[in-house]
Amino acid sequence: MSLKLGNTDINKIYLGSTEIKKIYLGSTVVYDKTAVAAFRFQIDTEKAGSGTTVFIAPVVVGTAGLSGTMNWGDGNSTFLDNTSIAADFEHDYGVGNEGIYDCFFVGDMKGWRFNNLGDKEKITKLTDWTGFFIEDAAFQGCTNLVITATTIPIVVGVTLAVAFRNNTSMGSPDFSGFDTSAINFMTSTFRDNGPCGVNIAGWSMSQVSNMNNFADSTTFTTANYDAFLIATDAQGAMSFSGTFNAGGSKYTSGGAAETARTSLISKWGAIVDGGAA
Repeated sequence: MSLKLGNTDINKIYLGSTEIKKIYLGSTVVYDKTAVAAFRFQIDTEKAGSGTTVFIAPVVVGTAGLSGTMNWGDGNSTFLDNTSIAADFEHDYGVGNEGIYDCFFVGDMKGWRFNNLGDKEKITKLTDWTGFFIEDAAFQGCTNLVITATTIPIVVGVTLAVAFRNNTSMGSPDFSGFDTSAINFMTSTFRDNGPCGVNIAGWSMSQVSNMNNFADSTTFTTANYDAFLIATDAQGAMSFSGTFNAGGSKYTSGGAAETARTSLISKWGAIVDGGAA
């Protein structure tokens, strides 16, 4: 975030000999040179979970490769790695300090898995994926989470099962850049999301062997569903055999999307969706 003098960006501001890193206009940040590349998210301690002053990061204790500093948004931070104990992933903001905090993790965030447990309802925004390694159940049950990040996480392991299940507030994030070429299991990845604006047209799907209930009880936008069908069919032979469930998603009839859908039915076996738009 920068200020301009005419058409020229102002890269540094000083008060005497001291550089000013952040400027507010009322409560709005209008100049910020403190930002670093990081996994960034917002939490609301007063949402349902472990307590109105507490947030517990859903990291599996002992995860290999985890290494970095968690900044809790109130000026406090904790270094986390595979030797960290459960208490290190918990932060208490204190009575009287309940509310919304912008947190960020600088380093490699591995082992993050809500798995429909804990403080899943307290995470309300995700604005940057930098340094985040995503795997199965990562955000399952995060019903209040809105994802606006334009960066891309690192996809690890062989499964994204239930990774975004029951993310009913996620908005319209662009996930098309996720590298899913090593993923074999996408069981219920986007299940129970209701209306969903996510774009996954760039996902590698040909190697996925299990996609049961992929988007059951979810409705992708017609534009995104069309793009997904066309891009997926273009990948050629498929490993999955069964019924692909796209919930209530509707495709555009009489064009490339319908042609791709018909082709995919012959490759997979069947498709359940909302029919033609």
